[in-house]
Amino acid sequence: DRYKNIKVELSGPGADSAPALDSFASLSQLPPFLSRNIELMHYSTPTPIQQHAVPLALAGCDLMCCAQTGSGKTAAFLIPVCTALANESSSGRSTVGTAGAAKPRAVVMAPTRELASQIELEGQKLTNRSNLRTVAVYGGADQRAQAKALALGCDVIVATPGRLNDFVERRIVDLRPTTFLVLDEADRMLDMGFEPQ
Repeated sequence: DRYKNIKVELSGPGADSAPALDSFASLSQLPPFLSRNIELMHYSTPTPIQQHAVPLALAGCDLMCCAQTGSGKTAAFLIPVCTALANESSSGRSTVGTAGAAKPRAVVMAPTRELASQIELEGQKLTNRSNLRTVAVYGGADQRAQAKALALGCDVIVATPGRLNDFVERRIVDLRPTTFLVLDEADRMLDMGFEPQ
């Protein structure tokens, strides 16, 4: 109930195009698996960032959001992305191309392997018992195991910039089919010198 007292600022084109979300149960456009998983995760009352970001993203708006750690940002971007991917007319899972490259439809970039791993876990929970697959790739871990996971196909790839750049250059990942890009903690990635990637 305290969420109602938190000040939220919205600005830019489309900022008023979707009403704030009262509850996750009111999201009628969610695929059944996602509604079930949100319920299993005991998400009932959306946090302020979820109240405003989820409806705008579902309405097709590009967003830049800022909120403190632990405020629910990950679900705020994964719920609309998973909804859009599940609702696409394609088969539901990316295919591996003729050159053997994984072709994710969504890319989530994060500055650290710890954050990438947390996002991957949240993505796996949200896509549980669905055709969608989330895979994380990051430095400091076995490249072969990550490449093997990608070879099974992935819809959402969660990656640190360096490892993603390496896998793209080596044609393990093909970003041409990608339609969604999320930069989680973009300011931190810039501070860490990842602008070229």
